[in-house]
Amino acid sequence: MNRVRVMRGLLGAASFFVAPPLLALTRRRDVAPIFLYHRVSPVADAAYPPLHPDELDRHCAFLAKTFRVMRLSELIERALGGAPIRGCAAITFDDGYRDFREYALPILARHGLPVTHFLVADCVDHGRPPWTYRLNRIARSRKWASDEEGRQRRHVASLDSPGREAWLADMTREPAAALPPMLRADDIRAIDGGLVDWGSHTGAHGFLDLLAEPEVRREVGESRERLEAITGTRVRLLAYPNGRHDAAAEAAASRAGYDAALAVTDALLVPTTRRFAVPRFDVTGHPTRLLRLEATGLLGATRRLRGRVAVDPRTRSIPQG
Repeated sequence: MNRVRVMRGLLGAASFFVAPPLLALTRRRDVAPIFLYHRVSPVADAAYPPLHPDELDRHCAFLAKTFRVMRLSELIERALGGAPIRGCAAITFDDGYRDFREYALPILARHGLPVTHFLVADCVDHGRPPWTYRLNRIARSRKWASDEEGRQRRHVASLDSPGREAWLADMTREPAAALPPMLRADDIRAIDGGLVDWGSHTGAHGFLDLLAEPEVRREVGESRERLEAITGTRVRLLAYPNGRHDAAAEAAASRAGYDAALAVTDALLVPTTRRFAVPRFDVTGHPTRLLRLEATGLLGATRRLRGRVAVDPRTRSIPQG
């Protein structure tokens, strides 16, 4: 507990003393942060703790004051087309939880901040959260030890979509009504497109670097067609589930007709960024003091350095995303 308090104190001090000059430097460079959110709700959820709406409001006030927040598609095209992006940023959401409409969107609208929301096509159709969330629920209800949880996660991640659904149905103990609701087709059509663009988060939230090529093509290509039929708009961007991708996934995204694809690599967007490996910072659950530090790229650089000595990402425990 003392260690936690010390870390919080250090981060608070860094946010107050270190972040302002680093942010000023970041805004003068030709770089831009892209921020990733998932759930926003006042209701606690141990399976995937959401960001409280009051904290999102503070996030948005900081972002509106600090950056020129623009549509993600515009930011990417500016960066990769050679136009200056200094002082710019973009906001994204993944997965398609309905609390986006209930809690997040009114706050974003009040601050006038555009957002791109990446939807999982299957979740829109059946109304259940992604398999990663449901697996987290199962792991907690069964009180798995960490090694058992890791083993089960690796196994489920390697299955194709029907196999994952069958495994989850066999293991689950909770009724569907207990799960957080997702955006359905009617919800999506009711949202004003003035601030919201829609992207694909694949068909079934499969980890593309673990799937065979035909399954990757289905996840990437068919999801775009399905989501375009639901949203009535062109789906230009793809977000890799958990940020996981490889060269085959990038090629599949290009062949499917996306303009770009996004990962979660804790780095700033720069003019030399690869079109199908655009970086983001996952700030779900972050207090605003951490958001300030993330926006400088400092925390991301620290995590990337630490990650160079981590285990193979194909075998480590799988978080949400």
